[in-house]
Amino acid sequence: MNLHSDNLLHRLDEHQAKAFDIIKRGDVLLAVNAIPDQGLLSAARWELTRVLGAYQAFKHHELFDPIIRNGPPDKARLAEQMKAECIAIGEDYRGHVARCAGIDIVAHWDSYRPAVVKLLARIKAHMTRERWVAASLLITPVRAGALGELRGVVRA
Repeated sequence: MNLHSDNLLHRLDEHQAKAFDIIKRGDVLLAVNAIPDQGLLSAARWELTRVLGAYQAFKHHELFDPIIRNGPPDKARLAEQMKAECIAIGEDYRGHVARCAGIDIVAHWDSYRPAVVKLLARIKAHMTRERWVAASLLITPVRAGALGELRGVVRA
């Protein structure tokens, strides 16, 4: 990788760390034995909404879009696929936010809690996969000659 790629991955990690931290706090609020707290759950939902929005803007504009425009065809296709998956899960999350904004969470706890737990698990899995794919998108291919040079160094 190069300095630009390392910087992009570092920034991606920072965005993800913020989201994972909020989700971890949400996991406690959504535990099976948790007493539903409308205020804390609502605050966490809006905080996660802001963090995921900033994360999505970052990865689309600074990671996926440049690769889609200028990357090799195989990486461009993968970046398009990841961007589409991101948009889809983002729409699912925004739909959740719209549905939950005006409901009495305490009164709907038995259906609310498992639905949110499932959605957050999907988001965590997506972000974990996304980190791995982002790293693979940013790996610079090794020139054939450079590989031979490396083999020579290893033998020396």
